[in-house]
Amino acid sequence: MGKVNFKRRFKRSLVLMKKSPSRIRVWAKHLMGNVAVIYAFFAGISDFSIKIGGQDTLPYNRIPDWISKNLLPITFIIITIYFCLYVLELLRKYKETQTARPRDYFPQLPIIDTTREFKNKRNLDNFAVGGAIEIVKHPYLDARISDNGWVADDIKINIYSNGKPFPEKTFGKPKAWEVDNSKFWLTRIDPVFADQPKLVLYLSPTKWSETEQAQSKVFQDTAFRHRLSSIEPEKHSIPNSFCLHIVVVFSDESILAMKRSKGTAYFPEHISLSFEEQFSDEDTSSGEDKMMTTWFQRSICEELFPLTGEAKKSVPWAFNRIKKFVSSMNVWSCIFEETTGTQSLFGVVQLKISPSEYIEEYNKIAIELGTRRDDEGSLFILKKQEVFNILSSGHGLLQPLFSDKEPEIARNFHPTSLYRASLVSACWKRDEIIGLKPNPDSLG
Repeated sequence: MGKVNFKRRFKRSLVLMKKSPSRIRVWAKHLMGNVAVIYAFFAGISDFSIKIGGQDTLPYNRIPDWISKNLLPITFIIITIYFCLYVLELLRKYKETQTARPRDYFPQLPIIDTTREFKNKRNLDNFAVGGAIEIVKHPYLDARISDNGWVADDIKINIYSNGKPFPEKTFGKPKAWEVDNSKFWLTRIDPVFADQPKLVLYLSPTKWSETEQAQSKVFQDTAFRHRLSSIEPEKHSIPNSFCLHIVVVFSDESILAMKRSKGTAYFPEHISLSFEEQFSDEDTSSGEDKMMTTWFQRSICEELFPLTGEAKKSVPWAFNRIKKFVSSMNVWSCIFEETTGTQSLFGVVQLKISPSEYIEEYNKIAIELGTRRDDEGSLFILKKQEVFNILSSGHGLLQPLFSDKEPEIARNFHPTSLYRASLVSACWKRDEIIGLKPNPDSLG
């Protein structure tokens, strides 16, 4: 296990070296290249003069003595310094790659009673917080938030044209709806390996009426829900709408929070960190290799920025308006929501802008297009320390984002919010220990 962990962390270190090199190593590399160019220039002049008639035929026909005597030793010294810098940075990156484990920093993370009961019944060792049980997570989750997880293009979504049929014998026949949108539920995940960490998902089509019919039977009946539930998608028997749960992290390390509206079907007036968006039929038009990218981009455009209405008809066009503010948008894990018997992805969006800059850019787009984001609740800001307080004491201070109202105390959370907060907070805590400096390119 030790050798496997070393190999995994070493590979991760090399990836980080390539993605976020230190400035001093970049400067040393440029200096080394410039010295090589200078030497090649004078050597080329000398060689050219010899070929056309000897060393005395040109005024600049040979390498100056000070260069010929000192350039090679200087080059050797620069190469040695660069090698030492490379090794030192590799060691620092290796230190960064130690997995950030939430329970190392928050040993008393809360878990909902019914979720604990389900874990005990099934003898599950999977990490669980609140109402979320981890199904699978990315092999590398460490201190650098913007580099964690699967980038959207590394996730492939396959749609089964003839997937799992709706179990009418179990849930009864769904009511006929005038508008019955297509939904999808997770039915398989390919194994994830550290040396090939791609995520391949398989979804089966269903209908909104079918998912609502199933929820009407299982939401209040814990025993029934547990009997039909499994963290293995192939064995899970509750049709549901596959969802993406997203945490938005601003450049000042605060988190966007949403207080869900009173009229929300599930968990009204609870705090989400930061929002959720279901996989939709419109996300399938981009092809299996781009579905995740389209889904993620659409979620950001609709839920975070006011790119709705006519703007949402072209996700690439809409996202192009705000992509300069997005440092990264990665999926960290797949989770099972025990309280509803549903499966979801968990992702993190790292922004290059602060909350005040976000408000400014939001208002610019809203005025220009005459649109607003999908209004599913009120937006707030949670400072980094308040996120820690929530995980330690169960409550934290919410600062209204678009108003000057007094801060509110957050106590009631969406069942997966504490799970989301725990993973991001573990990365922050790991960051504090190793003194990780932010990548200037990622923060603008």
